[in-house]
Amino acid sequence: MNLKNCNVIYFKTDSLQHLLNHSLRGKIIVSDFQELNRICSIYGLIHVLNTNTQRVPEGVDVVICNKKNPDLEARIIRNNLGTPIIYNHMNQKWCGKCGKMSGLSGAIGKYCSEACMQKDAGFTTKGLPEAVKDLGMNNIVIKFDRSLSQTKRSNTKEEARRKSREKFQNSVVKEARRLEFAMKKESYKKEMRQPSHRKTKLSSKKKETSVVEVKYCQKIIEAKDGTKKKCKNKAADGSDYCRIKSHNPGS
Repeated sequence: MNLKNCNVIYFKTDSLQHLLNHSLRGKIIVSDFQELNRICSIYGLIHVLNTNTQRVPEGVDVVICNKKNPDLEARIIRNNLGTPIIYNHMNQKWCGKCGKMSGLSGAIGKYCSEACMQKDAGFTTKGLPEAVKDLGMNNIVIKFDRSLSQTKRSNTKEEARRKSREKFQNSVVKEARRLEFAMKKESYKKEMRQPSHRKTKLSSKKKETSVVEVKYCQKIIEAKDGTKKKCKNKAADGSDYCRIKSHNPGS
């Protein structure tokens, strides 16, 4: 299976194991399954979850399914997307342009053959312009060349698809960057929760207040009313008494 021409791949299957031997680096994976996030992250692929499983996102280059899906084919034809479908169990490709089944030989593209491309451009398989038969005018066959109008309309469609594809890819890249930032943020939070990376808070040191013990005079004084009380003067340095000589027995 050659997917070198496919940049956006839509998986309608929840398994990527059968494609791990193919190079998907640089591809954008779109799927309906949240579980593919883990596998895509392992192999470095961008994964975008499609929240509406009934819709085929614009800008998808190929859809990969496990089994035949007629409803999906009908939606592609109805919306004129032209997106091919690869059926793994059948090893075949369904063309979104002409609706034919073919093998998986060669690179996967939006046209299954040269005849399919000519038909989409308004030519028959013989390379001649299409002929329109007017049954109301004696079966006269009127031939006209649709190449100019068809080419102009095709260019307009291609331009619209290109802009839609670029818009989708830009949104995908923005979403991938947002997810990458969210993952880095969570990783940073987990890392900072480790004891070795925690910021130690320096506790503010309490100011040590030196307590100076005040020593008072030990002299007992007898008052006029006969009561005795202690002297309230501070003691002198190196002494138990104040500087009053009569209070100091050794003076």
